Amino acid sequence: MAAWFSSDSSITWACRELLSGRAISHPDGIAEAGGWRLSAIVYVLRHRYQWDIQTIRKGTRRVAFY
Repeated sequence: MAAWFSSDSSITWACRELLSGRAISHPDGIAEAGGWRLSAIVYVLRHRYQWDIQTIRKGTRRVAFY
C-alpha cells in the first residue's frame, strides 16, 4: 500500500486540476496549493489508483507538467 506524504489540501488540489484537464506543474502546486510534493501525488495516483497521467517536460529547465 502506497502512503500519501502530502497534505490533504495539496492532494485535493492536484486531483481537481487533473480531472479538469489542466496541465499542472510543481511551481503551480507551490503557488496555488502550498504543496511541495506534486510528483509524489502523481506517483501514487498512477501506481495505486491507475490514473493515466502523462508527463511533458517544458522549457530549458525541463519542468514536468502532468
